[in-house]
Amino acid sequence: MPGIDGLEVLKLAKGIDPGLAVLVITGFGSVESAVDAMKQGADDYLQKTGEPGGAAQARGGRGREAAPGQEVRQLKERLEEKFSFGTIVGASKSMQEVLHHLALVAPTRSSVLIVGESGTGKELIANALHQNSPRKEFRFLPINCAAIPSEILESELFGHERGAFTGAVQRKQGKFELADRGTLFLDEIGEMAVPLQAKLLRVLEDRSFMRVGGTETITVDVRIIAATNSDLEAKVAAGTFRSDLYYRLKVVTISVPPLRERREDIPILAHRFFEMFKGENDRPNLQLSPEVLEALVEARWEGNVRELRNLIESLVVLADAPTRVLTLEHLPSTTACVSPRRCPRPRPRRGPRGAWRTSRRTRSSARCSRRGGTGRVPRTFSASVCARCSGSSGSTGSHRDPRKSRGPRTIERGRQFGAPESSRGATGSRRAAAAPDGLTLRAPDR
Repeated sequence: MPGIDGLEVLKLAKGIDPGLAVLVITGFGSVESAVDAMKQGADDYLQKTGEPGGAAQARGGRGREAAPGQEVRQLKERLEEKFSFGTIVGASKSMQEVLHHLALVAPTRSSVLIVGESGTGKELIANALHQNSPRKEFRFLPINCAAIPSEILESELFGHERGAFTGAVQRKQGKFELADRGTLFLDEIGEMAVPLQAKLLRVLEDRSFMRVGGTETITVDVRIIAATNSDLEAKVAAGTFRSDLYYRLKVVTISVPPLRERREDIPILAHRFFEMFKGENDRPNLQLSPEVLEALVEARWEGNVRELRNLIESLVVLADAPTRVLTLEHLPSTTACVSPRRCPRPRPRRGPRGAWRTSRRTRSSARCSRRGGTGRVPRTFSASVCARCSGSSGSTGSHRDPRKSRGPRTIERGRQFGAPESSRGATGSRRAAAAPDGLTLRAPDR
């Protein structure tokens, strides 16, 4: 080539893309030039022959060998981009504090305990910690401690030897061995059985363990990130979680706030999910109306970010073909009606003559309030103080019940609650049961 040789082209190509597969083909090959080409990153060095097909065949084979390595590199780049701290939505003050702590903790070897409600994104944060740590070139293995029985969980974590139990037909490596030099994420750590907690504590302390049924001690270098949506301190007090393991795990504690406590992040999350699902489902023309965003901000979100994500996906998938703007009509009723000013008040029932029906308790409370009392009428046969009826002189007032007279059942209940014998009266009496100290005993409303 005029003005530049093949080695210069190789150096420029590797400077632009270090992962690019480069084949050097020359008609004047020598050992020295081959060594120089391989030092500068050439994947292969071929000398021209009289058979044109030979070089082409070598080039195709080498390209196929280099393709998997290039795909792995691209996948790693996508993974780093997906789980970088910049992809975690957090405009609120609470999430900014979480991101600040993540940036400080990620480069270290310390164990991390992530606490938060279900659906807040604890596994996403754990993965971001791994991808931004020096261990990112090695494995990140998550395991849900609540989804696996304790007998199987021990084998999953520590592995087992052949014949250790029924069905163990060969040796199996556990998650700790597979995650060596990487990160092991223990989700729902609060559901782990107490006997297994002791073995986990030993791994955290000594970084060594034995497989189930084995005699060989295995040493590993694994970073532990644990997560839970339960109150571990309450479990420690109840004796269902070891206190020494709890304090060993909470070297660094990251608390993820629920979505209802960071409502300023909801529009950002909604737009991100909306654009993502529009692209996945080929709905590029859909739009969210401002009323929908307002309703989303005001919703309760008991399922947190996971519930919001699923709702946005449902809106995109179920949108009709002619629909361009999603309005409140497209929202589920449980999400669209979220605030007192949006939800219509339930109207009281009308009586037979058009009058508003009220309950017996409401009428009784209103009568007592008009007399100057507390406005509360007991539902059971008990004594209640009515300041207006009893007065300061200690005289006993009377709460009459015009709907019914005192029957045998009421008299019997009066005996059970200690009503004076003189106040029980005969059946049909409308007098209230007098009690000492200005108390009025009263039958329950039926």
